[in-house]
Amino acid sequence: MKQIAIITEASDACVARSAQQAADKVRRVAVVHHELSLALTNCAEMVLLFAHRQIRRTVHAVIALAIRSGLVCLHVGSAVFAVFLKPTISECFHLLRVLRAPSLVVGVFLCFGLLHSSQSFGDAIVRSHGNNNRERQTEMTARRLYQGSVIKATESWEQKFTKKPVDNIFNSRALFYLMNEEGFKEEGDGGRLIEFGLQYAANSTFRSYGEYDALDTTRVNVFDAARFDWKINAGVVQYSELERLRAQASSGKYDLLEIKLDNGKDSHIAALNTQLFSDGTGNGSQDIGGLQLIISSTPTTGTVGSINRATFSFWRNRQTAGTKTTNAFDNLRAAMRSVFNQCSRGGIEDTPTGIITDRATFEGYEGLLTPNERFLPADKFKKRGGDGAFMNDILTFKGAPVAYDEDAPAGNVYFMNSKYLKLAYLQGGWMKMYPKVDPANQLTNVHKVATFANLGTSESRRLGVVTAVT
Repeated sequence: MKQIAIITEASDACVARSAQQAADKVRRVAVVHHELSLALTNCAEMVLLFAHRQIRRTVHAVIALAIRSGLVCLHVGSAVFAVFLKPTISECFHLLRVLRAPSLVVGVFLCFGLLHSSQSFGDAIVRSHGNNNRERQTEMTARRLYQGSVIKATESWEQKFTKKPVDNIFNSRALFYLMNEEGFKEEGDGGRLIEFGLQYAANSTFRSYGEYDALDTTRVNVFDAARFDWKINAGVVQYSELERLRAQASSGKYDLLEIKLDNGKDSHIAALNTQLFSDGTGNGSQDIGGLQLIISSTPTTGTVGSINRATFSFWRNRQTAGTKTTNAFDNLRAAMRSVFNQCSRGGIEDTPTGIITDRATFEGYEGLLTPNERFLPADKFKKRGGDGAFMNDILTFKGAPVAYDEDAPAGNVYFMNSKYLKLAYLQGGWMKMYPKVDPANQLTNVHKVATFANLGTSESRRLGVVTAVT
């Protein structure tokens, strides 16, 4: 019984293996059949595509051949008819008569075209295989270009929005640009100090005399000089070799060196602009002596340009308070008129050429001009709307432009005159950038940037300030 069971189990296992082998064979046959079917299908598609192209070329060639043959026959017939139209004429037949027939000439050209078409038709089959290869090559090239453009766009997509980092830190720096553009800057070719020659007194010997009175020969000192020290404002632009090498890739978002130098320039301007408002005592009195020193809120005290204002009244700038009486800014325009006229000669000569203040005071001044507004059509609204306010760049006071600067001290309005207030700088020392330095023990590059300058005046009484504006 045990032998019978063993034989039965072996027989069952053999049958199972045979069934499995048969199933695997059927599966392999099915796979081969499927692959063969796909190959045949692809071949059939290629044959159909080839046949379609050949049929299309053949049809085009036959149509062109028929049209050109008809035109040749038409023009040759017209030429023959023209030649033998009048056989009774005594003139003998001459080749020039045939050549004079326009139709025959056209027919000859068409014959050449016919021959060319026949040759083209004969070569169509020969070129077809090469054309198919070229088309496939063109398709592959286009596919590679597309894939390359996708990769390039993926690497540098951020460049589509900004060509360089957007400024989120710097303000208007209006005072710097005002002085840079309106004649306040003046170059010096050297010297230990910035010196302005002054006339500070009249010659007192000029008076009335009797017929035989002796003239006063007393020596009168009428000249002096205001002297200002040169100040240095400097900084560095630094970048590592790693930064430089990483940024040289064609997919880099920005030109690293250009952007860093731009940032250094803007930072330098911002520092100069801030110091142009200062009183010169910052950083151990190394800062530029700015408007708060030269156009002081307390002009009867302090020393400016080595001249003591408490002693010499001619060296004092003009100053008037603009504190409100009842409503905000109700005394501002009156105070501005007073300072403007005091700074000028008779109100018409040597008048201030620029006025600068903080934003709140600027807006208060603009608000006082509301009764003077006119509403004009705005071009962008195609004369269907109006501009309801002044443009900031057209606000003036007695012809002097009025601007605001975020760095300006609050509540002060400064009246400046480019003839008597100068931002002096040494020749070759205005925002000078030096060649890069490569430290011996660091993989970095350093550009030094420096300005050698200071603010000075040659006549303080032509400058003024409205203080305590509320």
